[in-house]
This record gives sequence, structure tokens and C-alpha cells, in this order.
Amino acid sequence: MNSIVETAIPETEPDEGLFGPEALRAAREMGAPKPENRELVSAALRLLARRDMSRKEFIIKLSRGDFSADEIESVTAWCAAEGFLNEARYAESKARVLGNRYGARRVGATLKQKGVTADLVETAVIALKETDFNRAREMWLRKFGEPAADQNSRNKQVRYLQSRGFGFDVIKRVIKGEVSEE
Repeated sequence: MNSIVETAIPETEPDEGLFGPEALRAAREMGAPKPENRELVSAALRLLARRDMSRKEFIIKLSRGDFSADEIESVTAWCAAEGFLNEARYAESKARVLGNRYGARRVGATLKQKGVTADLVETAVIALKETDFNRAREMWLRKFGEPAADQNSRNKQVRYLQSRGFGFDVIKRVIKGEVSEE
């Protein structure tokens, strides 16, 4: 435990998900050992130092190197056990960033595409679903500013909000000009 990485990164427990406190403790107790391949460990820590990523993305990026599947699996298990690779944290932060530009449906689809499990996607998207109307209205006001004058304009507004990942029930209310989510 004398390495720079281990002393620089405090041991914090993730809040929830597959890599929550119980799963992390269990992985540490099972003894997910630090892999012997120093080059692999360095590559893994370099990747995770840049940004959080899903387990799937992490494995894909490591597989571009000259590492065996067993080595990649062992470093993935070690990084998860140490809390460096945390899909719950990744899903939450990615949902927050994407939520500024997209609706809950699109954020959920993007997270699933990145390889995040369905239960973590649902957890990350719950808060976005609650604010879908306000975010859709804000985007609509920025882009259009007023209700459509004719059917073609209305269709254009609907397509725009649908492409952003908002549900039709939210879109109908926004385009009608509702002011609040009551």
C-alpha cells in the first residue's frame, strides 16, 4: 500500500448500485488481487484517471492493447473492487450531463448503449423523468419561443422535441403552451 496511486486516491465507498458498499466489501474480502502486469495496471489507471466509464467501455479500451482477456478481466475486477471503476457513479454523472441536452428516454437509451445495466439506468434516469417537462419547455422556448401557427410548424416542433428524447405526453403539454407541470 505504498504506491502513489493508493495514497493519492482516498478510499471512499460508492453510494449504490452493483458497486455499492456491500459489493465493494465483498470484492475486497474475496481478495481481487492487484494484477501482476504493471503495464496493464498503468493503462487501466490512465484510462480511469481521465474520466469515469462503464465496464463495457473500459474493457473495450483495454482490449485495444496487447493484453489477454484474462488479464483484462482481472484488472477490471481489481479496479471495481478498489472503487476506481464504478458504473453507478458513471451512470449518474453521464445522466446529469446528458440531461442538460436531452430527455430521459434518450439519456436512458444512451446509457444502455454504453453497456450500463438496466437497474442502474433506471436509477440514473428517475430524477430526469421528474424534470422532463421543465427541460422540454426550456428547450422549446429557446428554439421556438411561441406556439406553432400552422400544422407544419407544429410538426416541426414535435419532431424536434422527440429527437431530444422527450415523451409525447410531455411534448403535447409543452406545445400547447402550458406554463407549469401541474
